[in-house]
Amino acid sequence: MFVPESIMFDMNTEAMNVPLPPTLDDYKPTLRMKYLSIVASIPGPESIGYQNGRMVTGAMDGFLYEFNLNDPTTAKRLFSLVNEKQLAASNGTRISRPLGMKFDSKSNLWIVEPYFGVYRVANVFTSSPIIDHVFDIDQTGQLGATSRFLDDIAVQEKSTGGHILYITDVSTKYALEEFVKSVLEPDRTGRILRYDTDTGKLDVLADGLIFPNGIEILPNNNYGFLFSDIGSRSIWKCTFESNEKPRMTKIISHMASETDNLRLSANGQTFWLAMLKPRSEANPDLSDILMKYPSIRRFIVRSVYLLGATLEFFNQIIPLEVFEHLANLFKTLRILTIVAKPGCLMLEIDQNGQFLNSFIDDKCTQMTEIREIPSTNPDERLLYLGSYNNPEVRKIILTR
Repeated sequence: MFVPESIMFDMNTEAMNVPLPPTLDDYKPTLRMKYLSIVASIPGPESIGYQNGRMVTGAMDGFLYEFNLNDPTTAKRLFSLVNEKQLAASNGTRISRPLGMKFDSKSNLWIVEPYFGVYRVANVFTSSPIIDHVFDIDQTGQLGATSRFLDDIAVQEKSTGGHILYITDVSTKYALEEFVKSVLEPDRTGRILRYDTDTGKLDVLADGLIFPNGIEILPNNNYGFLFSDIGSRSIWKCTFESNEKPRMTKIISHMASETDNLRLSANGQTFWLAMLKPRSEANPDLSDILMKYPSIRRFIVRSVYLLGATLEFFNQIIPLEVFEHLANLFKTLRILTIVAKPGCLMLEIDQNGQFLNSFIDDKCTQMTEIREIPSTNPDERLLYLGSYNNPEVRKIILTR
């Protein structure tokens, strides 16, 4: 039944005015599409790991999937990271949904489970994988606030054989299912975490962020990383002084769209940014306008949530899968992402934020990652595209 708190959802909306670029001249495509195909049918392949001709991704069902470049149309379901005991202990409040993943030089796969923490998998492509839960999300409680949503990871290899993990901590307020709320509020509890696997030391390198998302180590395993901040539409670079104190530098600001994951390119020296539909001051999206008006945004949020609560009520009377599905979409506000305009921007930058190459796909939807692999043709860029929602991995070849 309805209770006051179930229909009176509210958030502390505030005015946000992050300027768009005057024009899209800096983002004009330098590359053109030569080929596009669907290579693997996998539900929600958000992030992609590549190792010696084999690829792995995490899916909506909580499992990892493998697809081979020699036969990419056949996806093989591997295993899940989170066991039944861990799921049962959460009393249904946590789900398994692998997100950011990276291989290290020893072929260990590091994966973020947003509700549980970080896992390391050895022998991932064999029948006997070794799964290790190396960092528990509940450890973030020692920082003063426990994270509810971890997203991506960068892996720094130490001379000792250990690792430094840099993790984007999206929110201490909203969980993965509520990621839209984190953006619309906006929620400023985002952090960049650092965890030393040798010592177990955990600390915060940056806080007060609005949805920190993709993160990637600097070229040549150098001591530092880049990360994207969705709320400010910016890219940050972190380097370290001799005393290991972090130095944060915003290398790109007021971008034409929000950046999801960012990944090293095939040459290991530049980065690919997976971005939403690009906009300018002359052609803003409705969301850009609404972010300036917190009262209107709050009204929309409460109305959408109320509709979800109503559908949930009907589902209690007449249990139907469609009611349950729609209620979840509306209550989490994820329905707003489904009605968003299509379009994606693929942007290549160097570690200082210099634009190198770009491509705009007006038909692309909900791209979350660009994973480039070496091409036998030096004039072609071979990219595999991940997506949080779409049911497939796409392959695209770009050329000049």
